[in-house]
Amino acid sequence: MTPDTAPERRTLADRLQKAGVLTHPKWRAAIEAVPRELFLQPGVFLPTDGGRWRPVTALGTDPPDTPHGP
Repeated sequence: MTPDTAPERRTLADRLQKAGVLTHPKWRAAIEAVPRELFLQPGVFLPTDGGRWRPVTALGTDPPDTPHGP
């Protein structure tokens, strides 16, 4: 089961709209609807406090043997 990333998608849409990138409601709806993490294998890295990075996969777990440094 994948984690619910709807709050992160809404935050991204807010940021893009404030930056002037999202100029049409249909684009915002697409940003909010599509869970992009499903297309990124094995996942993405999100910054954490202290300059470290946290791996996030489509399954919501850390991939094995993944370095956690920059």
